[in-house]
Amino acid sequence: MSERNREYELLMALSPVASDSEATDLVDNILGYVTDNGGELVERESLGVKRLSFPINDYREGNYVRAVLNMAAGDVRGFERTLNANEGILVPVSYTHLRDHETEADRVSRLLLEKKK
Repeated sequence: MSERNREYELLMALSPVASDSEATDLVDNILGYVTDNGGELVERESLGVKRLSFPINDYREGNYVRAVLNMAAGDVRGFERTLNANEGILVPVSYTHLRDHETEADRVSRLLLEKKK
């Protein structure tokens, strides 16, 4: 029986010293894991360089990238290992399973409530 694909949202902060082409190559490499394992990239958005909440590896800013992925739940662990092993990623800020029935406003409310816990 094949595993059902689920939709995930990934927000990650990349090193701010990487050029645009280096950042694009890094993201392509990371997201290549998803497509190589039968998933798909649904949406990708560069949010630009923004100030981090706290310094990471002596950086005060990060180049933020948001992606929406469709992949099997069983591939998540391997994808997380790929994210954590890559030195160009300062931190995967959030990795959220998108619920089919959830609107953008519902998701924002849910995430805010989860942060308060």
